[in-house]
Amino acid sequence: MSHKYSTVTLLALGAAVLPLLAQAQDNGRVQKKELGQDGQPTLIEFRAGARPTSGDGAFVLREQLGLGTDEQMRPAHLETDQLGFSHQKFEQYYRGVKVEHATYTVHARGGAVESLSGDYEKITKLDVVPSLPADAALGRALAAVGAKRYMWQDAAEEAGLKTSENNAKATYRPQGELVIVRDSRVDAETGPLVLAWKFDIYAQLPVSRAYLYVDAHT
Repeated sequence: MSHKYSTVTLLALGAAVLPLLAQAQDNGRVQKKELGQDGQPTLIEFRAGARPTSGDGAFVLREQLGLGTDEQMRPAHLETDQLGFSHQKFEQYYRGVKVEHATYTVHARGGAVESLSGDYEKITKLDVVPSLPADAALGRALAAVGAKRYMWQDAAEEAGLKTSENNAKATYRPQGELVIVRDSRVDAETGPLVLAWKFDIYAQLPVSRAYLYVDAHT
């Protein structure tokens, strides 16, 4: 059976986020900077001869994006291409909570960072302590899906998963993950940022698989 995903968002409106833009420190090194619709950089290119060293990509991102004390870029993946470039991807966190779809990549060659690219969310004063328990949020998500049967209710499927992953604790039962995500019912690009429980819900009857987000403050 193909394990394909679609994306479904189940969110109640969260509190509005106050806009606050921290200015990046260019120090004369930046040759080109492109901004997204939200005013945040999506591409930063450095001048030859003034490029930062690639030893600490997180520091370069903090400097150029103007990260606050509650914000962090954590390394997620590193790959090297045939041209000799390394591409290190970072994921954004706010007060220890992952920000969905917010990633930035440091592109370097020969020990020097040539450019940065990605999507960054400027977040201020967002409460990251959930008032809705994960179990209650899962109940709301399952009610929205409305399936007659789920994969974790099938003993054979559960056993097969444990065998394929060589993990006796593997299960299809959704485990809630706290994340920060935009409310796509308002607008997927500009909607308010909310704290949400994220679930990977795999239904068997009828078959569907989707990520669902439930507001963690309602």
